[in-house]
Amino acid sequence: MKRSRVCAALLCGAFGAALLTTPASASTLPNDLRHHWAQAQIYTLMEHGLITGYPDHTFRPDQTVTRQEAVGLVYGLLEEMGVDLDTTPQVGGAQTGVSSDDTQDFLPSQDELPPVYADLDNSWAKDKILCLESNGILSQDGTGLFHPFQDMTRGEAAQILWNCVTTWPDTFSLTPLENPPIVYDTGGHPNSKAIFYLLKFGVVSGRGDGGYYPDDPISRAEFSILLLNLAGYAVDEVPFEPRPTYTVIPTPYISQVYPSGAWVGCEP
Repeated sequence: MKRSRVCAALLCGAFGAALLTTPASASTLPNDLRHHWAQAQIYTLMEHGLITGYPDHTFRPDQTVTRQEAVGLVYGLLEEMGVDLDTTPQVGGAQTGVSSDDTQDFLPSQDELPPVYADLDNSWAKDKILCLESNGILSQDGTGLFHPFQDMTRGEAAQILWNCVTTWPDTFSLTPLENPPIVYDTGGHPNSKAIFYLLKFGVVSGRGDGGYYPDDPISRAEFSILLLNLAGYAVDEVPFEPRPTYTVIPTPYISQVYPSGAWVGCEP
C-alpha cells in the first residue's frame, strides 16, 4: 500500500479548528483551556501537532465534534503514527471482495464510478473521508450519505477508533486493563462491541454514573482524550499558571458591630 498524495493535502482553509499542524507553545495555548479538566491531554496533542484551536485563540473544549472533524483528526493521527493508507478506489466502497484483475474488462473507469458518499461536495475533509472509507474505517448506512456536518456520537467515535485498531493492530500498543470499567447502557447498541473492547483497553471510559451514553454527541475534549489514549502518548506537563487562590476575610454584619437599639451614624 502507498500513501496517497491526494489524501495528504490539507484543506484547512475552510476550517481552522482541528488540523493545523503547528506544535503548541506556552504562549499560543488557547485561553479557554486554562484549568479545564482535559487541559493536559489536549496540550499533549497540541505538542504532537495533531490538534489546535480556533483563530480567536480558543479551543472550545466542550463544543461538539462534527463527523468531518472527527475523520480529519483520526486521519492526522494515522499519519502521525506512520500508517500507510490504501487509497485505491473501490466500487461501492471498501472491501468489495472483487480484485482488480477480475474486473478490469467490465468495470467502468475511475471517473465513471459512482460516489461512495453523495454529500461531500462542501466538506473540507472530503478526501480524508473517502480515504478512510476506502480503508474500511468508515461504515455506510445504506443511504449513500456521510452527513459530514452532523455531530459525531460517542458510539460512532468508538467504532471508528476500534476499526483503526483492528485494521492496523501492530500500530497500536494496547494493554488490557485488569479491572476495566463496566457500563450499563450499551447492550444491543450497534457500536457495543467497539465500546466493549475499547473499555477493556482503557481507550474509552464511561461517565461517573456508570453510563457510556453512546448516542450523545462527543465533545472536542472527550474526543481528544480518546485520540491520546489510542496513541499512547505520555501526558505533558501543562505550562499554565496554577489556579489563583483567595483568602476570605470574614466581615461582621452591622448588627454585630452596633447592637439593636444603639444609635448608628449621628449622635443625638
